[in-house]
Amino acid sequence: MQIPDVSQVVEIAATSLSSGRYNVVVVYTIHLYEWLISLEEEVSLIHRARWNAIKIAYLFSRYYPLLLFPLHMWSWLGNHDHHTCDKVTRVLYCLLIPFPFSAQTIIMLRTYAFTGRRKSILAILCVAAAAILGLEVWIFGTDFTLSEELFLLYNETGCFAEDRYAQANVFVYRPAYHAAGLFLAIFFFDSICISLIVGYCFWEPNVRCRLAKTFVEQGFAAFLIMSVLNITSAAFYFISARQWNGISLPYALILPNVVACRLILTLRRTVLPTETQELRQHSHIVRNAIERLELDHIP
Repeated sequence: MQIPDVSQVVEIAATSLSSGRYNVVVVYTIHLYEWLISLEEEVSLIHRARWNAIKIAYLFSRYYPLLLFPLHMWSWLGNHDHHTCDKVTRVLYCLLIPFPFSAQTIIMLRTYAFTGRRKSILAILCVAAAAILGLEVWIFGTDFTLSEELFLLYNETGCFAEDRYAQANVFVYRPAYHAAGLFLAIFFFDSICISLIVGYCFWEPNVRCRLAKTFVEQGFAAFLIMSVLNITSAAFYFISARQWNGISLPYALILPNVVACRLILTLRRTVLPTETQELRQHSHIVRNAIERLELDHIP
């Protein structure tokens, strides 16, 4: 365990606050921008589609962060006294639980649908998802506690919480093993999903169609992005340098939702033709019909 001197504590606290606040603004801006540029496509492919589990999961994954994250920005970007943060931190961190889990739900549902809707696969995925949800409830609901050292340095600051194990003693810096374990568990869950998809494509050659190819390509790209986020977050929590703990948390919470929603839109676009594609198909049908009529009238 490392016990820093006062100057190190001040430097670490300043670095943590500035980097944490910049990252919060950046990640929400990315999510907002991606939603705006996808809105027209989302309306045609999602809002106008019939209700099912994927549509519900998509809408929740898209709009829950958009609506709830400003509350967290208020708590992290503003300067609040200890009494205020002590009252709101537990609630705000509990509200973080659906952020990563909603993205995992989309990946789970797509994996189940793509692998033939087999009950055995669904059972495996549900057990793994339940374990992930239990870890998230424990970490964000009970294990994360208010960072007391910030209020010893500043009378008012952002309402940041930290892994309880990492701050068992104020100013004694230790790795945040609990939080790191959560992101490794999410990585293993994603690995199970992508392994099932690749395995199904290998054993079922009949699924090698346009949709299957798109899903494998886009699904693998989504897996790589989420894996980088989760492994990076776990690595930062494993080290004892406190200024890096939680620096990637906003990205690991928000960007998987962005990636999952983009995956759904790509698959819907592959399955459902756009207005332009429909017009081309109709024109092709009309031309073929006219050619047949002309041929029928030729003596």
